[in-house]
Amino acid sequence: MVEMSEEQVVSAEVKPVTAKGNPATVDGEVAWSVSDATVVTLEVDPSDSKKAKFTALAGEGVRPCDVTAEFDADLGDGVRTITAIGQIVVKDAEAQTAEVVFGQPE
Repeated sequence: MVEMSEEQVVSAEVKPVTAKGNPATVDGEVAWSVSDATVVTLEVDPSDSKKAKFTALAGEGVRPCDVTAEFDADLGDGVRTITAIGQIVVKDAEAQTAEVVFGQPE
């Protein structure tokens, strides 16, 4: 899970592993989706579908959004669909810094 405000963008990447914990290969394209397109937008990397960017949209309060990536990882001719799920939680933007602004001397 990642928490972010409506002013932020986060990148994600599918990293499949074998039963023994070794890196696995993705066969074909990754199909990304979000559970609520009013919380985040999704942009899949055009040169590598294993990578995507999510931009938090303005809103009120705390808003969760599930992210799903589905892909084939059978390493052969068949199809073995793997589904990976993550979550983004978008919160209202909070002040991070401030500055003192002076008026004109009287």
